[in-house]
Amino acid sequence: MDVSVDIASEGDAGFGKAELVEQCKCPYEYRGLSCESCRPGYFMSSDGTNSGTCMKCNCHGHSEVDCDPYTGQCRNCDHNSEGFRCEQCQSGFYGNASNGTPTDCKPCPCPLTESTDRVGSLSTWFMADDGQPKCDACPQGHTGRTCQKCAKPYEGDPTSPGGRCVLSKSIRIDCKCDASGSVNNSCDPQTRQCYCKVCYLFT
Repeated sequence: MDVSVDIASEGDAGFGKAELVEQCKCPYEYRGLSCESCRPGYFMSSDGTNSGTCMKCNCHGHSEVDCDPYTGQCRNCDHNSEGFRCEQCQSGFYGNASNGTPTDCKPCPCPLTESTDRVGSLSTWFMADDGQPKCDACPQGHTGRTCQKCAKPYEGDPTSPGGRCVLSKSIRIDCKCDASGSVNNSCDPQTRQCYCKVCYLFT
């Protein structure tokens, strides 16, 4: 027995008009001649209870119209979020990404987590009991909850653009310089280079 199946397309293939092709009127979530696929912003569920059902992408408001049509994994997470459903904040940001607002993930206030012109090396932080971040590895000379102050004998204003804490020039530091070659026991407060005596060579 010979069996054939006719298919149709919206373009002209040169075979004339297909008279007996039906196109389903799909629910909003579906698309295709037979409602066989999901429209953008939805994915085909494969779990036991809703298998074959088009489910809305759940990206917590950070990528609502872009998820894998088969797995539901969110793509192009925005607002500094990441994860299978954009449910967590990227490194360097804190907050609850599942709240579903553009401001869920805020930049960590520790140095170098927001821009490269901040002081010192990358600091780490933890969430304190009050629900706010606290830096726990401030660069040398910096102190405070967000490394926003200078610890003595350092001075400066780390909260200003390009600001940092530097050793006070009025501080004399005992650098244990070699007495035979140094002017005294003090050294440059920033470089810790000893002040060497002038050496004369006689030939």
